[in-house]
Amino acid sequence: MVDLKVQGIYMILNIINNRCYVGSSKFIKGRKEQHIRELRNNKHGNSHLQRAWNKYGEDSFIFVK
Repeated sequence: MVDLKVQGIYMILNIINNRCYVGSSKFIKGRKEQHIRELRNNKHGNSHLQRAWNKYGEDSFIFVK
């Protein structure tokens, strides 16, 4: 089996207010996991995204690639 590391542009969308964070990565799956880990631990580098995550909760966000 070939390990495909999907690269490209992705979006983290707040489904409550339709605001989004857009990023790109050479390995989207790994980057998604990093975002979620940092957000859950209140350590994300983007303070706007972190505050929205804290305010609206994890269930208010979807990851779109």
